[in-house]
Amino acid sequence: MMKIAITGEGNTDYGKKEYGTGEWSPGPAIIYAEKIAKEQGMNVELLPIEKQDVMKVRVQGRSTKGLSGRGIPAKKFMILKNKNNCDAGIFYCDADKGTGTKSSNCSAVVKHYEEVYEEVKNGLSSDQAIPMIPLSMIECWMLGDKAALEQIFHLSISESKLPDKPEYVWGAKTDPDSDYPKNYFVRLIRSLDRRYGTYQSCQEDFNKIAEHSTISTLRKTCPLSYERFYTDFINLLKNVNK
Repeated sequence: MMKIAITGEGNTDYGKKEYGTGEWSPGPAIIYAEKIAKEQGMNVELLPIEKQDVMKVRVQGRSTKGLSGRGIPAKKFMILKNKNNCDAGIFYCDADKGTGTKSSNCSAVVKHYEEVYEEVKNGLSSDQAIPMIPLSMIECWMLGDKAALEQIFHLSISESKLPDKPEYVWGAKTDPDSDYPKNYFVRLIRSLDRRYGTYQSCQEDFNKIAEHSTISTLRKTCPLSYERFYTDFINLLKNVNK
């Protein structure tokens, strides 16, 4: 079985350690990865490495020369990945800053995403580890599978309710009426039925959506960031399994 280290930003992406038991509760990022591995007929174990542990790693200045932004925590992650004798690694992060407050400027969003992707790639500096980065936030991947949303919330959702390009949904975080992905997602669910009038997003729902998602659908609806991860991960599985 291939052992793959994974880290993230919080419970709504890579999961959390359960209070009292210390057991890890996987988030949707882990579920997405497991689905792809299963599709490829690969048996993998995802080992979560907590963000706090990554941040605690000390590195010498010369070892981070040329790295910037998320490249430095990616470098630290690789140290822990190797320390835990993992065969491969996945570094999850959102590309959710530096893109302004509107989603209309797609070229600026893509440019920022590519910059973050390269930062992480440079920090990992290995063909045994890959970035996992939604174009903005993981909620955008959630919005990319209409059928999964309908199954989880037991509703029929009209196409007009969903964004044409879920990857590019973006807005001001502090404005609940904006297209900031978290705000957009919550507002969408609340608008679908009266019983969801006070709905708040949570890891449990995100996990269910990821579990019911279809890989082929997300490759079509999120053709930049999900497709990039899909392709990178398949190549990683093949390379490490040689």
